[in-house]
Formats: sequence, structure tokens, C-alpha cells
Amino acid sequence: MNIALKPDTYFEMGIISYYNKQPSEAIELWENALSLNKNNFKTYICLGIAYTEEKNGRQCDQNFETCN
Repeated sequence: MNIALKPDTYFEMGIISYYNKQPSEAIELWENALSLNKNNFKTYICLGIAYTEEKNGRQCDQNFETCN
């Protein structure tokens, strides 16, 4: 079944994955959300936090800079 999801759906699924201690899956879902809507600053912030926890400083910086 191939269902088109909205950016908010990917964002919420990312939140669930993150709180279920699955940061890699959360990152993937949030990146999908951004591919559909580049103007969602909440997603950039969540990605920055997840990348910080994953020790990916470069990606973290890029996401936080995009919010400014």
C-alpha cells in the first residue's frame, strides 16, 4: 500500500520514533517532512537535536542555522 503522507504526518511520526529511542528513524522521517515542506522550523529544530545526540555536529549546525 503506497499512501502519500503530508509533511505534518512525517513530523509527528518522527516525534514518536524519537521518544521510542529510535533517533535514526526519527531523522529519516523528519528529512522526509522537510523534503515536502522546507519552511517548517520545528522540524529543523528536532533534526538539530537528534543530530546532536547522534554526534553529527555538521548536520546539527546546518539545521540550527536554517532556523535563524
